[in-house]
Amino acid sequence: HMALGRRPVARWMGYVPLAVYLYGVYVGGDELAEFRFYAPMAPLLIVFGVAGASRCLRHGAALPGRLGRPARRWPPSLRFGWLVVLMAVVSFKTLLLPAQLRNLGQGRERLERANVVIGLMLKAHTRPDALIAHVWAGAAPYFSERPALDMLGKADSHIARLPASPADYQPAHNKYDPAYVFARRPDVVVAGLSGRLVLDRQAFENAPERQSYLGVFRVLEDPAFWRDYAPGVVRDPISMDDHGIFIRRDSTLADPPQDWSSRGLAP
Repeated sequence: HMALGRRPVARWMGYVPLAVYLYGVYVGGDELAEFRFYAPMAPLLIVFGVAGASRCLRHGAALPGRLGRPARRWPPSLRFGWLVVLMAVVSFKTLLLPAQLRNLGQGRERLERANVVIGLMLKAHTRPDALIAHVWAGAAPYFSERPALDMLGKADSHIARLPASPADYQPAHNKYDPAYVFARRPDVVVAGLSGRLVLDRQAFENAPERQSYLGVFRVLEDPAFWRDYAPGVVRDPISMDDHGIFIRRDSTLADPPQDWSSRGLAP
């Protein structure tokens, strides 16, 4: 439909999703199953897909004639029915049941809420010029209003220009430089793993997340982290259950770890 459409505007619009997909291939794709890079194109693809299927049914489908009579075009109701069937077949493997959507949404909501709370905790328990090192460099640094260091480099010019690690296939998570991160002596490290997991060395070494997020483990394996940060873990449930918060032992810009609390900060 995109190639054969008579309207030039429609043809050019059809090339937009193709360009976005090719760009995703060029940059390496998305490491998450949500395919966030491609999501904005989904509505346009649906429109073109439905229009293309409708065009095929309208111009290429006919009912056989009887007793030598010429073939008859499918009535609109039958064409519409076949269109629904085709859409159902194509979408079958990507459809989620309401319960699945609810579970996915609740899990994501818990993690994102934790990031907001962590940002508010950082704002409450650090001075304005404290440097915070993040794995999830999104909501937490935004709500903290503190200088942030992205340990995986998407927002750090030095790490972003490093070559990707050949041992790590995850796009946007395979560039890291622990020596550079800890040489800057951040006052707080917000890990992408729960504090409970990080402090359990056996669980840390054998965690299934290591297969998908090797860069996070490589950063936290640095001796400087275990020497200067791991002893200062914040024992608040947000830190122990979601994203571990670790205070540098000699920091003068962050409250002692025992003083940190998320009580009253939850949105």
